[in-house]
Amino acid sequence: MTGNDLNELWEMQGDYNKAIRKDTGADPEFWTTQYLLGLVSEVDEVLREINWKRHRKVSEKAIIPRNIALELADLTKYILSLWEVWGYTPSQMLDYCIIKSKVMASLLEMESREPSKYQHILITDIDGTL
Repeated sequence: MTGNDLNELWEMQGDYNKAIRKDTGADPEFWTTQYLLGLVSEVDEVLREINWKRHRKVSEKAIIPRNIALELADLTKYILSLWEVWGYTPSQMLDYCIIKSKVMASLLEMESREPSKYQHILITDIDGTL
């Protein structure tokens, strides 16, 4: 890959998706379902690679990082497909991910902050009654 790798990957995945969808149509709701089911399946494959059922007496198999990377690549391709089927661009995807990261960081900061013992707290119900 050369240049902007995300754009190149996006185009490759988009071309693949268009080839897959050419005979079945491009209904985003249908394809969202298909891609989400694919994600679930790939999550299972990652879990199998790391032998997550620790309580089972299965043979101790070594974790193979390359296999995990290939399964994570499958997950990523399904995620890209979800963005693509709804008409987002790579730039929009990054923008939304940055927005969400900022929101999550702000929520974490609020949830983990201890209120000052000198801070007054006002609690109301939905209609503003104290």
